[in-house]
Amino acid sequence: MGGSPSPPPVPNPGGVAAGQFAGNLAAGESFQAGSQVNQITPTGALTYYQTGVGPNRVPPYAAVQQLTPQQQLLLNEQQQGMGIAGGAANNLLQNTFNQYSTAPDLSNNAGGLTQQLLGQETSYLQPFFSQQTSQLDNQLRNQGIMPGTPAYQQQMNQNAQSQDQAVTGFLAQAEPMAFQQAQTQYLTPLQVSSALMGLNIPGNVGAPETGQAPNYQPPDVIGATANAQQAMEQNYQAQLANQAAMMQGIMGIGQAGIKAIGPGLVSDRWRKRDITPIGEMAGVPVYIWRYKDSEDYRVGPMLDEVPVWMTTFVDGERRLRGDWDAR
Repeated sequence: MGGSPSPPPVPNPGGVAAGQFAGNLAAGESFQAGSQVNQITPTGALTYYQTGVGPNRVPPYAAVQQLTPQQQLLLNEQQQGMGIAGGAANNLLQNTFNQYSTAPDLSNNAGGLTQQLLGQETSYLQPFFSQQTSQLDNQLRNQGIMPGTPAYQQQMNQNAQSQDQAVTGFLAQAEPMAFQQAQTQYLTPLQVSSALMGLNIPGNVGAPETGQAPNYQPPDVIGATANAQQAMEQNYQAQLANQAAMMQGIMGIGQAGIKAIGPGLVSDRWRKRDITPIGEMAGVPVYIWRYKDSEDYRVGPMLDEVPVWMTTFVDGERRLRGDWDAR
């Protein structure tokens, strides 16, 4: 009969990988080429130029941006201002270098500021204190309490104490303020320098925006190869199953059993009955059948379908050659 089906060939891994790489490369080239979109906008233009051929034939590009005259003028002014700000910051830091080369003496600085604030506050309060003392003196005199008496001295001492408490309360508020002011004065040059340096950082120029590049997806060569291999494997397994079922059917005929035609036996179609095709062998159809004068089933070809080279003449009749392996 037809023999076992041939198993499907195994794909060449190198060929599959090369195909996938070629697909990836082609998709990458298309994506890159599609991304180089020249732009012309009111603020300027962005143009791409191919500069050669890189590895794996991937072309590199250079992007050239050109601003309009108005935008270029704004950029020049911006860069000039940045240079001025950077120079001013550098000069300020050089002038205050000694200040930051040693640890700050904020306590002494705050003390001097406190005394300065106290002097200002005292100068401000002194007219009120004098007026207050004069009014108290007149009030006591009107009450018959004259200077030099204990009652007069007691009232005057209380007035002086009240004025001293007012000054002390001011000092309690002035000292923290003076320390904070001393700290602010110490850090101000550094903060100004830092702000000027920030102005010296290059800004972004309003460049034209490129459009959305097309999305080129490489072919899934590996997946397609795997699907094809799976389909061939399934077909192969189906052929094996069909062959096994056919052989099981033949072997299940039973009753009289099956006999193979032997070398030299006459195999003409007119001598047979119950002829049923079951397959082929070496390209020749094979049948199961019985001779008209026998109950035994046999398996073999029909003589009229056998090539001449498989037959011979015996006693004037064409018969199968003796080396025909019929089963």
